Amino acid sequence: MILKRLLALGIIGPEIGRFTRNAGRQNPLPGDDRAETVFARNPKGGPRRGVPGARIKRLLDPALAHRQPVPIPVKVTRAQILENGIRCRCPNCGRRTIFQAGRIFKVNESCPNCGLGIEKGDGAFLGPFVINYGVTAFGVIIPIIILYAAGKLSAYATLAMTLAAALVVPLLLYRLSWGWWLMIYYFFLPDNVPANLEGRTVDDQ
Repeated sequence: MILKRLLALGIIGPEIGRFTRNAGRQNPLPGDDRAETVFARNPKGGPRRGVPGARIKRLLDPALAHRQPVPIPVKVTRAQILENGIRCRCPNCGRRTIFQAGRIFKVNESCPNCGLGIEKGDGAFLGPFVINYGVTAFGVIIPIIILYAAGKLSAYATLAMTLAAALVVPLLLYRLSWGWWLMIYYFFLPDNVPANLEGRTVDDQ
Protein backbone atom coordinates (compact mmCIF):
# COMPACT_ATOMS: atom_id res chain seq x y z
CA MET A 1 0.00 0.00 0.00
CA ILE A 2 2.80 2.43 0.85
CA LEU A 3 4.65 1.74 -2.40
CA LYS A 4 1.45 2.25 -4.40
CA ARG A 5 0.87 5.61 -2.72
CA LEU A 6 4.45 6.69 -3.43
CA LEU A 7 4.19 5.56 -7.05
CA ALA A 8 0.87 7.39 -7.46
CA LEU A 9 2.34 10.60 -6.04
CA GLY A 10 5.38 10.30 -8.27
CA ILE A 11 7.81 10.28 -5.35
CA ILE A 12 9.52 7.06 -6.34
CA GLY A 13 10.23 5.21 -9.51
CA PRO A 14 9.35 1.65 -10.41
CA GLU A 15 12.70 0.29 -9.32
CA ILE A 16 12.79 -1.30 -5.92
CA GLY A 17 15.99 -2.66 -4.50
CA ARG A 18 16.35 -4.95 -1.62
CA PHE A 19 19.40 -5.64 0.49
CA THR A 20 20.27 -7.32 3.73
CA ARG A 21 23.10 -6.84 6.18
CA ASN A 22 24.10 -10.49 5.92
CA ALA A 23 26.57 -10.94 3.06
CA GLY A 24 25.54 -13.41 0.40
CA ARG A 25 21.79 -13.25 1.16
CA GLN A 26 19.84 -12.07 -1.87
CA ASN A 27 16.38 -11.60 -0.30
CA PRO A 28 15.51 -10.06 3.07
CA LEU A 29 13.74 -11.91 5.81
CA PRO A 30 9.93 -11.80 5.61
CA GLY A 31 8.55 -8.79 7.43
CA ASP A 32 11.95 -7.14 7.80
CA ASP A 33 11.17 -3.61 6.62
CA ARG A 34 14.76 -2.54 7.41
CA ALA A 35 15.97 -4.61 4.47
CA GLU A 36 13.76 -2.80 1.93
CA THR A 37 15.22 0.05 -0.07
CA VAL A 38 13.16 2.35 -2.30
CA PHE A 39 14.96 4.24 -5.05
CA ALA A 40 13.44 7.73 -4.95
CA ARG A 41 13.86 10.46 -7.53
CA ASN A 42 16.84 12.72 -6.93
CA PRO A 43 15.61 16.37 -6.89
CA LYS A 44 19.05 17.57 -8.06
CA GLY A 45 19.08 15.23 -11.02
CA GLY A 46 21.42 12.34 -11.59
CA PRO A 47 20.94 8.79 -10.36
CA ARG A 48 18.13 7.83 -8.01
CA ARG A 49 18.83 7.76 -4.29
CA GLY A 50 18.25 4.70 -2.15
CA VAL A 51 15.87 5.38 0.74
CA PRO A 52 15.29 2.64 3.36
CA GLY A 53 11.73 1.38 3.36
CA ALA A 54 11.50 1.76 7.15
CA ARG A 55 12.30 5.46 6.79
CA ILE A 56 9.55 5.89 4.17
CA LYS A 57 7.08 4.23 6.52
CA ARG A 58 8.05 6.54 9.38
CA LEU A 59 7.55 9.56 7.12
CA LEU A 60 4.06 8.44 6.12
CA ASP A 61 2.91 7.04 9.46
CA PRO A 62 3.09 9.56 12.36
CA ALA A 63 2.72 6.72 14.90
CA LEU A 64 5.98 5.16 13.72
CA ALA A 65 7.87 8.45 13.74
CA HIS A 66 7.96 8.58 17.55
CA ARG A 67 8.59 4.89 18.14
CA GLN A 68 11.74 4.28 20.18
CA PRO A 69 14.12 1.42 19.34
CA VAL A 70 13.80 -1.65 21.53
CA PRO A 71 16.84 -1.95 23.86
CA ILE A 72 18.99 -5.05 23.50
CA PRO A 73 18.54 -7.33 26.54
CA VAL A 74 21.71 -7.79 28.60
CA LYS A 75 22.57 -11.43 29.21
CA VAL A 76 25.49 -10.82 31.61
CA THR A 77 24.56 -8.26 34.25
CA ARG A 78 26.88 -6.01 36.23
CA ALA A 79 26.14 -8.08 39.34
CA GLN A 80 27.40 -11.21 37.56
CA ILE A 81 30.51 -9.34 36.38
CA LEU A 82 31.26 -8.32 39.98
CA GLU A 83 30.71 -11.86 41.22
CA ASN A 84 32.97 -13.38 38.57
CA GLY A 85 35.67 -10.76 39.17
CA ILE A 86 35.78 -11.29 42.92
CA ARG A 87 36.12 -15.04 42.34
CA CYS A 88 38.80 -14.45 39.67
CA ARG A 89 36.70 -15.94 36.89
CA CYS A 90 36.00 -14.93 33.30
CA PRO A 91 33.55 -11.99 33.31
CA ASN A 92 31.68 -13.47 30.35
CA CYS A 93 31.29 -17.21 30.99
CA GLY A 94 32.28 -17.45 34.67
CA ARG A 95 34.90 -20.16 34.11
CA ARG A 96 38.35 -20.25 35.73
CA THR A 97 40.07 -19.50 32.43
CA ILE A 98 41.92 -16.23 33.06
CA PHE A 99 45.17 -18.14 33.61
CA GLN A 100 46.51 -21.10 31.68
CA ALA A 101 45.87 -24.49 33.22
CA GLY A 102 48.78 -25.62 35.37
CA ARG A 103 50.48 -22.20 35.16
CA ILE A 104 50.26 -19.93 38.21
CA PHE A 105 51.27 -16.64 36.61
CA LYS A 106 50.66 -17.21 32.86
CA VAL A 107 47.66 -15.23 31.61
CA ASN A 108 45.62 -16.41 28.62
CA GLU A 109 45.38 -13.97 25.74
CA SER A 110 41.71 -14.86 25.49
CA CYS A 111 39.29 -17.12 27.31
CA PRO A 112 39.53 -20.61 25.76
CA ASN A 113 35.88 -21.23 26.61
CA CYS A 114 34.10 -18.11 25.27
CA GLY A 115 36.80 -16.10 23.45
CA LEU A 116 36.76 -13.03 25.72
CA GLY A 117 39.91 -10.94 25.21
CA ILE A 118 41.96 -10.94 28.43
CA GLU A 119 45.45 -9.76 27.53
CA LYS A 120 44.78 -6.92 25.10
CA GLY A 121 48.12 -5.74 23.73
CA ASP A 122 51.44 -4.93 25.37
CA GLY A 123 49.98 -2.60 28.01
CA ALA A 124 47.38 -5.04 29.28
CA PHE A 125 49.34 -5.63 32.51
CA LEU A 126 49.07 -1.97 33.61
CA GLY A 127 45.57 -2.34 35.04
CA PRO A 128 46.38 -5.35 37.26
CA PHE A 129 49.73 -3.72 38.16
CA VAL A 130 48.04 -0.56 39.45
CA ILE A 131 45.55 -2.60 41.50
CA ASN A 132 48.31 -4.80 42.92
CA TYR A 133 50.54 -1.84 43.76
CA GLY A 134 47.68 0.16 45.28
CA VAL A 135 46.53 -2.62 47.58
CA THR A 136 50.09 -3.43 48.66
CA ALA A 137 51.12 0.17 49.30
CA PHE A 138 47.96 1.64 50.77
CA GLY A 139 46.56 -1.50 52.35
CA VAL A 140 49.69 -3.02 53.91
CA ILE A 141 52.87 -0.93 53.85
CA ILE A 142 51.44 2.46 54.79
CA PRO A 143 49.51 1.04 57.78
CA ILE A 144 52.76 -0.54 59.02
CA ILE A 145 54.53 2.81 58.77
CA ILE A 146 51.65 4.48 60.63
CA LEU A 147 51.99 1.95 63.43
CA TYR A 148 55.72 2.73 63.62
CA ALA A 149 55.01 6.47 63.74
CA ALA A 150 52.53 5.88 66.55
CA GLY A 151 55.16 4.02 68.54
CA LYS A 152 53.50 0.62 68.22
CA LEU A 153 56.35 -0.98 66.26
CA SER A 154 60.11 -0.79 66.50
CA ALA A 155 62.26 0.30 63.59
CA TYR A 156 63.58 -3.23 63.08
CA ALA A 157 60.08 -4.74 63.04
CA THR A 158 58.82 -2.03 60.70
CA LEU A 159 61.67 -2.60 58.24
CA ALA A 160 61.25 -6.38 58.30
CA MET A 161 57.47 -6.23 57.85
CA THR A 162 57.58 -3.70 55.00
CA LEU A 163 60.20 -5.70 53.11
CA ALA A 164 58.23 -8.91 53.58
CA ALA A 165 55.02 -7.21 52.49
CA ALA A 166 56.66 -5.71 49.42
CA LEU A 167 57.86 -9.15 48.31
CA VAL A 168 55.04 -11.47 49.35
CA VAL A 169 51.82 -9.48 48.98
CA PRO A 170 52.21 -8.74 45.23
CA LEU A 171 52.70 -12.45 44.56
CA LEU A 172 49.59 -13.33 46.56
CA LEU A 173 47.54 -10.65 44.78
CA TYR A 174 48.77 -11.32 41.25
CA ARG A 175 45.97 -13.66 40.19
CA LEU A 176 43.32 -11.71 42.08
CA SER A 177 44.44 -8.43 40.54
CA TRP A 178 43.74 -9.75 37.03
CA GLY A 179 40.24 -10.82 38.03
CA TRP A 180 39.59 -7.48 39.73
CA TRP A 181 40.88 -5.53 36.74
CA LEU A 182 38.60 -7.36 34.29
CA MET A 183 35.75 -6.89 36.75
CA ILE A 184 36.28 -3.12 36.92
CA TYR A 185 36.79 -2.78 33.15
CA TYR A 186 33.67 -4.67 32.09
CA PHE A 187 31.58 -3.29 34.94
CA PHE A 188 31.74 0.09 33.18
CA LEU A 189 31.57 -1.46 29.68
CA PRO A 190 29.07 -4.33 30.07
CA ASP A 191 27.94 -4.05 26.44
CA ASN A 192 31.41 -5.18 25.31
CA VAL A 193 31.10 -8.56 27.03
CA PRO A 194 30.72 -11.11 24.19
CA ALA A 195 27.46 -12.46 25.62
CA ASN A 196 25.96 -8.94 25.36
CA LEU A 197 27.12 -8.08 21.83
CA GLU A 198 24.10 -9.63 20.06
CA GLY A 199 25.90 -9.66 16.73
CA ARG A 200 27.43 -6.19 17.12
CA THR A 201 31.14 -5.55 16.68
CA VAL A 202 33.07 -5.04 19.90
CA ASP A 203 34.14 -1.39 20.21
CA ASP A 204 36.81 -1.64 22.94
CA GLN A 205 39.67 -2.89 20.82
